[in-house]
Amino acid sequence: MAFLMLSIITNAQKQVVKDTIYVTKNSNNGTYFVTRITNYSDESSNVTKDVIGDSTVTANTFMTQIEQESNKLSQAAIPIILKRTSDNAMSVYASMFEKVTRKNIWVESNSKYGSNLLGNWVVVMGEKVTPGVIAQSQSNLAFTPNKDKEYQLRII
Repeated sequence: MAFLMLSIITNAQKQVVKDTIYVTKNSNNGTYFVTRITNYSDESSNVTKDVIGDSTVTANTFMTQIEQESNKLSQAAIPIILKRTSDNAMSVYASMFEKVTRKNIWVESNSKYGSNLLGNWVVVMGEKVTPGVIAQSQSNLAFTPNKDKEYQLRII
């Protein structure tokens, strides 16, 4: 048991210092392989060699890996790219809602969903945590902290 704990503690303290990856071709049979060398802060290292295949298989493998990384990046970028479009659409719908109903979207949203927000809450700004209560104040929600201050909150 002590050996297991020592092993876990030792490995948990290792940091990757340098990670190198490269491709080489076996001149005897024309196959490619990828070598990866990882150096750690405790001066240990790990070397792996993976055979990929001939030039066609290798090129297809690398293309697939590039596409997978590109897909990850695009999935992360989609919300950022679409934010302006969504903001504009919400603004248009809010304007049309107000023309039809003669009600402000914020007041209507508050009356529809505001009761779900009532109760004890905390406001976190950086490392400052302020406990308080959200209550209905006329047509708005009001956050009253336990420190005699009052913040008006708007549901966005």
